[in-house]
Amino acid sequence: MSVQPESPPAEAHSTGELPTTEQRNPDSTRLDEMGTEEILRLINAEDRKVPDAVEKALPRIAEAVEIMVEAWGEGGRWIYVGAGTSGRIAPLDAAECPPTFGVSPDRVVALVAGGHTATTRAVENAEDDREVAKRDLDALGLRAKDVVIGLAASGSTPYVVSAVRHAAGAGCATIGISNNEGTKLSEEARVAIELPTGPEVLTGSTRLKAGTSQKLVSNMLSTAAFTRLGKTYENLMVDMQAKNDKLEHRSRRIVSEAAGVSEARAEDLLVAADGSVKVAVVMGKTALPASAARALLNEAHGNVRLAMEAAEGWRSRRTVAYLCVDGGQTKTAVVLRDEGGGEIEAWRDAPLTTPAKPGAMDNLRAVVRGIAEELGHRTQKSSLDPPEAACFSLTGYMEGDAIPSVIRAEIQESVPGVGRIHVVPDYFGNWAAATGGEPGVMVISGGGSVAYGRTGSGEAPRIGGWGHVLGDEGSGFWIGLEAIKAALKSRAGVVSETALGERIMREFGTQDDHQVVREVYSASISEAEIAGLVPLVASLSQEGDATATRILDEAAGHLADIVRAVLRQLGDLAVYPSGGVFRAPTMRERFEEALKRSGNDVEVKDTVSADPLDGVFLIARRGIR
Repeated sequence: MSVQPESPPAEAHSTGELPTTEQRNPDSTRLDEMGTEEILRLINAEDRKVPDAVEKALPRIAEAVEIMVEAWGEGGRWIYVGAGTSGRIAPLDAAECPPTFGVSPDRVVALVAGGHTATTRAVENAEDDREVAKRDLDALGLRAKDVVIGLAASGSTPYVVSAVRHAAGAGCATIGISNNEGTKLSEEARVAIELPTGPEVLTGSTRLKAGTSQKLVSNMLSTAAFTRLGKTYENLMVDMQAKNDKLEHRSRRIVSEAAGVSEARAEDLLVAADGSVKVAVVMGKTALPASAARALLNEAHGNVRLAMEAAEGWRSRRTVAYLCVDGGQTKTAVVLRDEGGGEIEAWRDAPLTTPAKPGAMDNLRAVVRGIAEELGHRTQKSSLDPPEAACFSLTGYMEGDAIPSVIRAEIQESVPGVGRIHVVPDYFGNWAAATGGEPGVMVISGGGSVAYGRTGSGEAPRIGGWGHVLGDEGSGFWIGLEAIKAALKSRAGVVSETALGERIMREFGTQDDHQVVREVYSASISEAEIAGLVPLVASLSQEGDATATRILDEAAGHLADIVRAVLRQLGDLAVYPSGGVFRAPTMRERFEEALKRSGNDVEVKDTVSADPLDGVFLIARRGIR
């Protein structure tokens, strides 16, 4: 069924004459009699008229560019619509925008009457279908912030005119490009760009002058708009995408020329900038790191020149970051915090091996290298300079170890420019978290046990923390091991019966006592798993099991002993319990009672839930030593 026209046919104009693009050119009526060179000279002479037609339209072209820039800034798209020759010109410009200006292909789109097939093969009847034009636009999810640019040499092509009218009704800005004056397309478009190039050498073949003029104008629109949007620096394509070897070479040349550096240096800058020409140029011109260059470009909405102008004040207003690492045997928590302690980014790396164990230094290097590489990646990808300071609070670390030099080497290699690097034992981080850096005694009972205290003069005795072979009485591991011993003795009839006997065997999934012994000695059961028995012991104690109660009381007594030793040296200071054992029901109360029984009636703070990373941050921020 034929579609009834909703406007006068293409041939109808107010003058009653054919549009000039369809009229015969009096200078080419002898075309078929001409020799080759005469034909070429005639075509060349006619083509010289094209720039003149474009020049007369420059004010309207400029108006169109401003509309396109404004719409782009609001997230709108540019949608070219064309048919026939104009339809084949539209996708040419749309296809070149992503690689040239680094934009997403879905931001510059081309609709062609007849669909994709029409870009390579004529589908002549498609340009008369007005309803398809509307459906094609609706299928794109047309929005009011989009700009629709219609191209039609005659200015009356139904597909194009209908598309522009439909877009205007949806609230879109519209631009019409035609090669005749006073056309239907000009009436419908908000901005009418008319390019009266006159009759073609070959009558009606608008692929000649008309097509050339439309290609020139589409070049102007996209190039001028993207230049206004900061997609160029000087006359260089600094937002181009290097998708092949030729474009990679071009990227290096652009960075070299724009930043005034060698091509070898340009390549290094591109690597540091993750391939971004813009970031590399700003880095080369300002000597700023990639993270700062990227942040400046974000603030300047991608404009390289504005980003470089703002570089002077960057250092004075940058985000100061602190790297905080709490390294333990079960997890290593890593956080970047700002000057007020707020979290910027956080991640977890592999757990650490206690330094006294075989392979510990290799493990430490691997973990720290992972942290350093991730830190380097994150600072390059964000608006952060290298951290002002870093603090590593590590399990098993003792003063005099070679660990600090290993850490500093790995961090400084991956993230040059990091400020102070503090390496402290994990108990120091816990102490700072609980006390806020004020005088006090910290007692930690987790996998191990240690007491540590400081006064205003900086005295810092440390008692315990010798490991489970030589000490760590009262720790989670000690409690778990005592529970396993009691269970085995109870089952063997050595001591009175305890509920620990069956509950421990159930925990390990066996009724074979010898298997439990083998697994403990072969380390098939880890220290963390043994320490993980503390909640079970606490639960049985609450149920009235005498053996479980005895173990917890003895643990509290051992912890009170090491705290008393510190208090004898420092005087009566507040005591801050920390670690997983103190989270078990009644453990804090048992510990406080044990202290009182020995005559130490000091204040025991409720700091069991203190976050060690708060202490690590405090050390990094204030440089507590």
